Amino acid sequence: MEKILQQILSKLDSLEKGQVATNEEIRLIHSQLTEHGAILGALQHASEVHKADMDNLTHQVSGVSGEVKAIRKVQTDHTEQLDRIESKVAGHDIKIEVLDRTKANKRKVK
Repeated sequence: MEKILQQILSKLDSLEKGQVATNEEIRLIHSQLTEHGAILGALQHASEVHKADMDNLTHQVSGVSGEVKAIRKVQTDHTEQLDRIESKVAGHDIKIEVLDRTKANKRKVK
């Protein structure tokens, strides 16, 4: 009987040592899980910051695009105005030339 009790105590001791080892593994796994949770939280925050930056850049690009379109319209309007002025100046040059010739011809006639 004593032999059986010794075997039972030996088995219980072995189970206790196994339980201690298992508890240590669970503690390590819990520590890793906590660390992974912190890493995931940091990654989520970084992702949110990145998305906010991208949204801000998209908004800024839209604003710049609108400004460029407005500048192009003003440039086109100015180009058209300069073309009209150039056309008028060319017409005036011709009229001045005709007047100069007429004036010169009148002098010759006198």
